[in-house]
Amino acid sequence: MPFTTFYGPGTEVAETGLWIIDGTRRICLTYRYTTDTGLLRYAACVFRCEVIPGESGMVDHIVEPTYEDMLNCLNTTTRRFEIRPVVICVESLLSYDDIITTIRREMCHGFGVKGPRNQGRIFGVSTNDDMASETSSNDFLSDGALSEINEQDDNAEPPSEMSEFDGLRLRKIRYIVDVPHQNYYGAKTTITREYFITYKTLPKTGEVIYGAAISRRPAQLGNLTSDEADEHYATAVERMRMRPVWMRISTEFRHQLNSRAPHREDVMYEILDKINSRPGGRFLIRGERR
Repeated sequence: MPFTTFYGPGTEVAETGLWIIDGTRRICLTYRYTTDTGLLRYAACVFRCEVIPGESGMVDHIVEPTYEDMLNCLNTTTRRFEIRPVVICVESLLSYDDIITTIRREMCHGFGVKGPRNQGRIFGVSTNDDMASETSSNDFLSDGALSEINEQDDNAEPPSEMSEFDGLRLRKIRYIVDVPHQNYYGAKTTITREYFITYKTLPKTGEVIYGAAISRRPAQLGNLTSDEADEHYATAVERMRMRPVWMRISTEFRHQLNSRAPHREDVMYEILDKINSRPGGRFLIRGERR
């Protein structure tokens, strides 16, 4: 006999380790949604499947993640959910399908697969990251580096010569996030902040050099055009060439620096953490003059 269910005060919908198929991506998702307030907390990990082309050049076969791959994604998702979840308020009383659609949209056009440091405090949500921030003087470190504070000193001189990065592959990151209640020429509005990052890596040592540029404008104007984005990438490349920022990726994520890594999400977030550490109040988008 089927039952009729409905939401009541304080009803929460939650799932752990839910898998979503999106093209060649397999997404591991953990979330908790409070139906009457619209408070949504989630974290995810994206696995990009290897695509085997056929003779015609079309997709012939997609290599699905192994049990071990899925377990690794689940562990990453769980860690993110405990330490750095995305915490936002969305529409209340969403249906199940609308909950999943809202999360996927936020992953693509909002905060991504994990949230900024201490984001939950805005909504009164406590996470393990709160304790880490209070007990560590290294507030700029991402969750992947919390256990390695003594191993990594981001203020140290680069142990490798900068010339070792010459000729290495240049990689690019474009990260877009909407930030509400920001001051823009005297008015409070939602701001779209676009990060343009270019970087090079030494996978064996985990060293990275990068340069970045940031666009900031009202969300209603939409994202930058391709030509505008190219200009920001050019600025980032020049900053990396003339005044690179040096950092070291946490040991547990250094495998993502390899050329055949299935994804580099944690590398991206550690670079973003470095940029947003804002020493002296400024985004760390370029290094000291050499």
